[in-house]
Amino acid sequence: MRRRVTVSLVLMTALAAIALAIPGSLALRASNHHAQSIELQKETAVAAFQLENTGTIADVAEHEFGVYDASGLLIQGSGPAVGDRVVRSALEGAPLLVRDNGETIDAVPVTKDRALRVSEDSWEGERNTLAAVTKFDAIALAIVLLSVVVAVLVSRRLTRPLDALVSSTEQLGIGDFTTQTPRSGLAEFDVVAVAIDRAATQLSMLMIRERKLTAHAAHQIIGPLSSLRVAVEVEMAAPGPDPDAVWQDLLRAIDRMHDVLTTLMTISREAPGPGTVTDPVDAAQRAAIRWAQPFQSVGRSVVVVTPTVDALLSASRPAVVDIALDVLLDNAIRHGRGTATITVAHRDGVPVIRVADQGELTADDHDLFHAEPAAGSTHGFGLGIVASLVEAENGRVQLLRRQPTTFELILPLLDASAASGDAELVSVGAAATGI
Repeated sequence: MRRRVTVSLVLMTALAAIALAIPGSLALRASNHHAQSIELQKETAVAAFQLENTGTIADVAEHEFGVYDASGLLIQGSGPAVGDRVVRSALEGAPLLVRDNGETIDAVPVTKDRALRVSEDSWEGERNTLAAVTKFDAIALAIVLLSVVVAVLVSRRLTRPLDALVSSTEQLGIGDFTTQTPRSGLAEFDVVAVAIDRAATQLSMLMIRERKLTAHAAHQIIGPLSSLRVAVEVEMAAPGPDPDAVWQDLLRAIDRMHDVLTTLMTISREAPGPGTVTDPVDAAQRAAIRWAQPFQSVGRSVVVVTPTVDALLSASRPAVVDIALDVLLDNAIRHGRGTATITVAHRDGVPVIRVADQGELTADDHDLFHAEPAAGSTHGFGLGIVASLVEAENGRVQLLRRQPTTFELILPLLDASAASGDAELVSVGAAATGI
């Protein structure tokens, strides 16, 4: 490309120089010829004045002066013996200047019966014209040579950003997402550079998210797989009275692990889009409805507390929020006690959902977010995977209080411009709804 840019710029400059040089040279030639004619006419007038007053003519280098009588014969000076058409025109009272056979000739009447003929070599004027045209063409050539230098510099200026873009895309191709495309100062190239850097960041986040989810999934699947292996080995060593029940339990466990992995991989690949909207109030109420029966079966209840002002919308996927709430409520029903409260609130201008029960948390933070899902859990997710899923949404899960046990789900805020579209803010009055 650099070569094409250079050749194009030089070619355009050369064509422009030629387009100016040809008419310019013709104009210089015409101007010099006119100047030579004016000069010869002046010299002729001076010679005629000298001849009329003194009878003689002063010599002028490279000029011929001839005086002709009324019959057109040369009677003084030099020139053709018989006057030509220039002399005849002058004798008729009409001064004439012509160029003929490499000479510039001028003739003027001196008296009624005499005419003065003056001639000079036209090559003197041609030499002057050639010198002027040569200077003009030299300037044009210098401009073309200068355009070569400018074209090389411009082509480098234009292709250097392209080389940087190519290098950045090659780095992306080999999996290096840390590369930063240098800015060139040219708006068109910088827009592409920003897009490449944004793509690198998104790919990096996707890879980190998938690796983290894969690590958590592997950690939490290894335990159930080991248990399955042991159960199979026990059944093979000492078959029970009802082997079908054992196989059914094994198949259900395998299906549950399959669903967990499928859900994780789907969510990890589907990054939040510009139209992703979650209403925290709706999410809390859906979770309360899903968990009403499990809590009632153990003599407990779920309460939803909504804010006194319009709830803020979140730019997170509803499926991720639902999974997070399910895990937190599952932990509450298994490890907590008393009423579980789902509170929708605002903190530092972002929507949050808190899940609390009346129990006390004793596990340390490391065990809390790295433990396997509880045996028999309905979702198959642990807090570690949930934390990774929420972080992929630009949110966060954290332990707010140990007594009473309170977890806080911090969600990304939906931009006001997005909220003004299809989504509507849900206005819910201050209420504590027991479900």
